[in-house]
Amino acid sequence: MMKGLHPALDAALAGIGPNGREVKIEWIPNAGIVEHPDAQAIWAEVLADHDPDLSVFLLGWWENFRLHSDQLEVFARDPGWVEVYRSGTVEPWRELVTSQGSDLLWLTMPPVDNDLRTAQMAELNDAWAAVSNDSTSRVVDTWPVLADANGGFRSEAEIDGEVLRIRHIDGLHLCPDGAALLVDALLGDLMQRYEVSEQPNWKTGSWRNAEIYGEGTC
Repeated sequence: MMKGLHPALDAALAGIGPNGREVKIEWIPNAGIVEHPDAQAIWAEVLADHDPDLSVFLLGWWENFRLHSDQLEVFARDPGWVEVYRSGTVEPWRELVTSQGSDLLWLTMPPVDNDLRTAQMAELNDAWAAVSNDSTSRVVDTWPVLADANGGFRSEAEIDGEVLRIRHIDGLHLCPDGAALLVDALLGDLMQRYEVSEQPNWKTGSWRNAEIYGEGTC
């Protein structure tokens, strides 16, 4: 997933809850690009090594870049590319991720600080919407949480009466408060489906100082 989300999700859920159920969250680097030639092999190994109950994905920047840079077998300029991409990439990925009993949770890419890329990302999100079957595979739209009122990029949000930065200065990645907003939107469903518990006071934890957020970038 986009690495800025992982520390917040880990802080919110990892550990042993009141019901005794333990949650372990692993961030898998270098396995995020669905169209990467080795992605299927990488994720098959991840499934074998970790046997996850749930695999969470928040990605799309590089998929979109490759789609619009003629680096794939399907090009975004071709008529009907969405259906070709769905049948050749989306459905095989869903089948792989859920093949060993893991559920799949796909988070759509939020708007970025580039209008053209944001429009392209919306098309890519539509392509991935087909992965949802509401049982083993689900899609959650991040735009209601991270977009502005017009569906565009926003760098800041008012949280508890204070205006805070939610997106990295690169216009793409999440800041701690953006990650916290998104995790907040996911918790209700995750707790209900998997009988896990929200960790107390997680929003103010040391995860906010994770190196991946970068000093002075949020």
